[in-house]
Amino acid sequence: MAWQGNRVDLFTRGTDKAVYHKYWTGNTWSPSTTGWDSLGGNIVGGISAVSWGSDRLDLFDQAADKSIVHKSWDSTNGWLPSPSSWESLGGEAAGDPVAVTWGLKRVDVFCVGLNKALLSKVVGWK
Repeated sequence: MAWQGNRVDLFTRGTDKAVYHKYWTGNTWSPSTTGWDSLGGNIVGGISAVSWGSDRLDLFDQAADKSIVHKSWDSTNGWLPSPSSWESLGGEAAGDPVAVTWGLKRVDVFCVGLNKALLSKVVGWK
C-alpha cells in the first residue's frame, strides 16, 4: 500500500492472528529490517488496505467471530481506535473483505455473507 511518495506500508497476519505492520521510507525499513509492529486483532482473513488521501490508511479484515473489523491511521491521531484494538463494522462474512475508495473520505467495503449474498457497506468520514 502506498499513500505518499517514497512510502510503502506492508501488512500481514501473524500466527497469533494479530495484524503486523512495517513500512519503507525510501531509505530504510521501520521499525527495523526484520521487525514488525503489532496492530492487535483476532483476524482470520486477508487484510484489505486502502488510502483515500495523503497521510491516511484504512484497514479491513474478517474477525474470528465472522464480523468485519476496521482500523485507521493518520499522522494527527495515530492508529484508531487504538494501536492494538479494532472497531467492529458488524456483518457475518464468509470470506475476506475487499475495500475500495473512489473519493475523499469514502470507502466501500464488500464481502460475501454466510448466505452467499454480496454484502456492502459505505464507510465515510466528515
